[in-house]
Amino acid sequence: MNGYQPLRILPGSLNKAKHLNAQQRQFRQFELFFKNRINHVQKWLLISHYTMVVIHIFFNVTLQEG
Repeated sequence: MNGYQPLRILPGSLNKAKHLNAQQRQFRQFELFFKNRINHVQKWLLISHYTMVVIHIFFNVTLQEG
């Protein structure tokens, strides 16, 4: 191996990553940023999906009543 550590054994916080070298810390920082962005996008996709479901149900109900 070329000094690469699997991500699952790296610490969860940058403050706990003191034993990592600069390159590993930089990679870990990028990984945490990337995961946060993915979580953010997933959250908003879920919210927009359920918003569309509610709108769809609302318009179906109002069109059937009218």
